[in-house]
Amino acid sequence: MMSAVELAKAVRAHWGIENGVHWMLDVNFCEDAATVRKDHAAENLSRLKRTCSTC
Repeated sequence: MMSAVELAKAVRAHWGIENGVHWMLDVNFCEDAATVRKDHAAENLSRLKRTCSTC
């Protein structure tokens, strides 16, 4: 079982990675400004952008 301090460190590490990925996608692909809304297009485009960003 994790202590409260260990859990806090794990949570902060996770969100640090999440925030870094989000920042990279927003800067490179202007993801926050995307206006794609129809059906599953937004999710599909997001997945494609994440795939391209790891190449």
